[in-house]
Amino acid sequence: MTVGYSTSHAVSRPLAHILIRLCRLFMRKPNSSPTSGLEGQEIPWRVLNVLLVAQTLWITKTRRLRPIKLGQIQELLDATFLTGEEHKELVVESAFGCDMMSDFLTFGKPGVVLLTGLTNVQVIHSAYIIDASAVVFVRGKRPLPSEKVLEMAAERGLPLLATDHLLYTSCGLLYKAGLPGCNS
Repeated sequence: MTVGYSTSHAVSRPLAHILIRLCRLFMRKPNSSPTSGLEGQEIPWRVLNVLLVAQTLWITKTRRLRPIKLGQIQELLDATFLTGEEHKELVVESAFGCDMMSDFLTFGKPGVVLLTGLTNVQVIHSAYIIDASAVVFVRGKRPLPSEKVLEMAAERGLPLLATDHLLYTSCGLLYKAGLPGCNS
């Protein structure tokens, strides 16, 4: 059995070498010398679980989270501006995805971009209260003209974007690009 790591996985070289050494340690026969081959017992499942958790924690800990510009969010999500296209250079500090405005009002913070499937005026009111940087409507939703959402957002200088991606996918794309969530 060969122990190694694949470059397709997001594991740093130092961590991969530690994982390989731990695997070799547990694969040795009980009475063999440290220089013996790799043949031996299978790695216990508990050890594998510990190694996988360590790898996940390492990747999460070393991920570089940083604010990004609204124009980058537009590109990442293949979004279109509904209002506030002049704010492409606006720096967004974090992201928050939800469809319950009570959650957003509880956990949101200034400088956040709100991703939601709701398209009513309560979204604009909530974003204004929190001092959000922008709102992204997901799942291809657009506000109805009769609700005056676009006019209200334009009056308050709140950029609105729309994407066809699902909420989960949109949040994942932004996190992958390095934008932290509100709790980070």
